[in-house]
Amino acid sequence: MVLVQSPARGRPRLGRVVSPSSAALQTKWWDRALDLAVVAFAGWTLLYHLNLVLRLPTTPLLALWVLSMSAIGVGYIWVRGRSAEEPGAAQDAAASHGTDLARKNRALAIAAIALGAAAGATAGLPRSSVPWAVPVTLGLTGVVLTAVALLRGYERRETPSEARRDAGFAPAMLTGLGLAVLSLFTVNTDGDDAYFVSRSVWIGIRGELPFRDVIFTDQAVDHIAGEAPVASIEALLGALAHLFGVSGASITWYVFLPAVTFGAVWALWRLTRQWAPRRMTWCFLVAVVYLLWSGTSVVSLGSFHFIRMWQGKAVFVSLLVPLIYVYFTRWAERRDRGALILAVAAGVCAVGLTSTAVFLLPLMVVAVVVPMLATRQVRAGLAVFAAAGYPIAAGLVVVLSGDTAEVTGAFRPAATAYALVLLTGVMGAVSGIALWVSPWLARRGVPALIVAGIAGMTTVLLVPGVLELIRELIPADPVLWRIPWIAPVPVLVGLFAAVRFPGGGQRLTAVPALVAAGTLVLSGQPLWSAENGTTLAAHPSWKANAKDLDLAMTILRANPDGGTILAPRPIMRYVPLLTASEHAVAPNAHYLKNLPVSGRVKDDRKLLSALASGSAGPLPTVARTEAALNRVNVTYACVWATRAERLSLLRRTGLRPERRIGELQCLAP
Repeated sequence: MVLVQSPARGRPRLGRVVSPSSAALQTKWWDRALDLAVVAFAGWTLLYHLNLVLRLPTTPLLALWVLSMSAIGVGYIWVRGRSAEEPGAAQDAAASHGTDLARKNRALAIAAIALGAAAGATAGLPRSSVPWAVPVTLGLTGVVLTAVALLRGYERRETPSEARRDAGFAPAMLTGLGLAVLSLFTVNTDGDDAYFVSRSVWIGIRGELPFRDVIFTDQAVDHIAGEAPVASIEALLGALAHLFGVSGASITWYVFLPAVTFGAVWALWRLTRQWAPRRMTWCFLVAVVYLLWSGTSVVSLGSFHFIRMWQGKAVFVSLLVPLIYVYFTRWAERRDRGALILAVAAGVCAVGLTSTAVFLLPLMVVAVVVPMLATRQVRAGLAVFAAAGYPIAAGLVVVLSGDTAEVTGAFRPAATAYALVLLTGVMGAVSGIALWVSPWLARRGVPALIVAGIAGMTTVLLVPGVLELIRELIPADPVLWRIPWIAPVPVLVGLFAAVRFPGGGQRLTAVPALVAAGTLVLSGQPLWSAENGTTLAAHPSWKANAKDLDLAMTILRANPDGGTILAPRPIMRYVPLLTASEHAVAPNAHYLKNLPVSGRVKDDRKLLSALASGSAGPLPTVARTEAALNRVNVTYACVWATRAERLSLLRRTGLRPERRIGELQCLAP
């Protein structure tokens, strides 16, 4: 017998010890495993950044990491053991609303929900029919009314007990495992792999960390502009590849990808458990459906989930963003010191995943701090800023060190950013309605306030002219479209399943979820569709076009002496994924633009790439082509065998036919 708290009067009473179910225990340990992974990767990121000065090889760096992980693990267990996180434990100084919030604020609730629904509906319309200022104005007005209603009569009470851990364990586990397995078979190629995966490949082969360019040269020039060496995830994968003697690409796509895909699904489930007031399993499943059917854009939140989860920025938005909001919610609601420490560690992880976190994470922090300050939780609110400390410090170090963060690329205004990330049409309307109405669907108290803060921050950033102002402050034009990443929209969409019908009882429990899921399926496009650029392989595969990858491998075998390879663009993109000793003329045109070299060097590579790829336009002169070949040090050139005029031009420069490789004719000096 133990003393437990009486929910009715708050007085101690005798009760029986109820043994937690097996599912509850498993859920608890999976939660802790994900937390420990966050702490461990934060430790690696700190070591990696320290190694920018020490310059140690990867093997001793891994040894230091393992030793530090031992201390980290002990500290984590100690902190979690002292933190009150068990279900049913009431915490002092936590915040909660009364259950009659909607009744007390009926007029405000009706107006705010109506405005939010109108904002979402108009946000999904073509901009030619409705100016972008219309949905933003409606949404911002709705957020203000929501804030007034949530703050009216706010009182501090004991936190309600956390939802049962065993509820929904099986669906969450099966979904996570299913998508993890499916990620091995889906193939959606991405040109950025020429940079990110190639770093893991180079490190895996050399066993050291590169501090200069390894895509176009063997560290002969400085690193790509705008890609300051703060991300540590590629280094970790490359170090592990070198340790185990496997390809960096293989460990990325066969080990890391399914692991983080499962982790992202579990993080989605954890945030749903925190924010959903009821029907958590249904809310979670609707959120998953939203992700899986958001393939109408190649940069939607779903497209950055299991079909592209091997990239650090995808891990950030799909796994770390929802997990950070879990930690923020636990700190704001329960004053869980362990959650605050984990939030700080997650801030370090964010920098190790993507440089975008330098400006996105502080925005997430502000979205949470403002509601806390509005409810006079000043000290606890200011403590949340600790999570943004490392990203801000990393950004300052990059700027003060003179390392440029400027990168070429198109700036996309707010309306375009919304359409790219949160989609258009019915899917865009669903995303918008979820963003602006979700504070009324989230669990009362801290979750509702945090969701309102996220909606408010996102809306302010989407106001016409705000992104233009930000671009004047930080040179991040090509990535400002990622601003909507601060909102965990899949979870917000999932909250539609929590809608209650008056007098419906248990009979209509599944209706909101089925309606929401059906709408998403009918109006969206599955991620695995050909229209989304995705194919399903018959076996676990690299995320590469099999035919082009095979041609690249054959060309490398035919050029054993090293040097620079010229081939059509789709083939050159795979050269840095296969070797560290040979390079391609232009594996990625975007990174070539940002290579810190003279204009003539870039022009030479562009000319040769267009020549081999069969681009439209007049052919260069023999003298110009020969000079470019010599300056770039091309030792093996392949063009499509059917392009006789291009073959003739290369022959006149002194290259001679060497062999036929598939549909290519290759030449050598």
